[in-house]
Amino acid sequence: MKYSGVSVKCSLGAKFLVDLADMAIRVGVMLLRGNDKEVSKAFRDPAVGRGVESVLKSITLYGVTTPQKLVAAFMIVWNFTNLCNLKCRHCYQRTGALLLAELTLEEKLRVVEELDRASIASIALSGGEPTIHQDYLTIVKYAARRGFYVAVATSGWKYADIEELRKAVNTGLGYVEVSVDSANPSKHDVFRGIEGSWSRAVKAFENAVKLGVSYAMAVTITRENIDEVDDVLDLAESIGVKSVVFFNFIPVGRVAGIAEYDLDPFIREEFMRHIYREMRRGKIEIYTNAPRYDRVVLQLSRGLETAPTHCTLRGDPIVTAIAEFIGGCGAGRIYAAVQPDGGSGLMWVYIV
Repeated sequence: MKYSGVSVKCSLGAKFLVDLADMAIRVGVMLLRGNDKEVSKAFRDPAVGRGVESVLKSITLYGVTTPQKLVAAFMIVWNFTNLCNLKCRHCYQRTGALLLAELTLEEKLRVVEELDRASIASIALSGGEPTIHQDYLTIVKYAARRGFYVAVATSGWKYADIEELRKAVNTGLGYVEVSVDSANPSKHDVFRGIEGSWSRAVKAFENAVKLGVSYAMAVTITRENIDEVDDVLDLAESIGVKSVVFFNFIPVGRVAGIAEYDLDPFIREEFMRHIYREMRRGKIEIYTNAPRYDRVVLQLSRGLETAPTHCTLRGDPIVTAIAEFIGGCGAGRIYAAVQPDGGSGLMWVYIV
């Protein structure tokens, strides 16, 4: 394939599709007045190349299927540690102290090697709070050097210090997702269990903007903050944040048995309709991992738009093909989870 630089033996039919993909990219670059060399350079990024290679291998092995059968997931969300310095009400991991069975550094390095052999493209470190663990930067550096796209989901506490964020970025961190659950500082702090967590999260965003690292604001939507959607979006815009991700509240872990925090179906429907309308305004990118969102987008756009991977994209035949390629929920296919002890886990979240 021209843009990725990947060469894979495949059938004549699969080769036709690969050549067609190259042609589509070239036409798209021309229409958008893009730089062909820059696009080619981006596709030669190791993580992008790894993803393209995985798709080509999948087509070679399984042929073209709908949804596409894949030889490997694109992303692993690694709950890196149970260690955490916050006490969030909605924590699905019951985090706090280290678990006795957590992987050693040697075992973590071996996990990265195994994911490498499996052709995984991206590793997203979550927790607990991965940034406060002693092995965090070692694993970020090791994974980045092996060609992974490395992301982190964090409270932002440590990255309120710009030098800490700079160190991680220089080590190989490519994407930062910081959690903010209210536009009201005291309300966020109560929800997170630690005073000052809101101000440090906002500072982490300001630092990410200064350093130019890829980032997004993560918001767990509940009955506690459903009336703050516009305020949260305004906060993000005021900081300079371009992407906001609304996650479902999951009544497991620390919050098992208090499902009343969750939105009822009618409130959730109105919420999804509202964020779709806000997304259409174009001021900020808005995402949600609510699986019903695709249906809402199809209805409100009268079938002209779709939401593959739960994010709104302008509707056209290519976008529809992407949605069919993904085939709805990607758990176990597009992404999977690894727990602090190295075992597999339930996949509750999606990282952009």
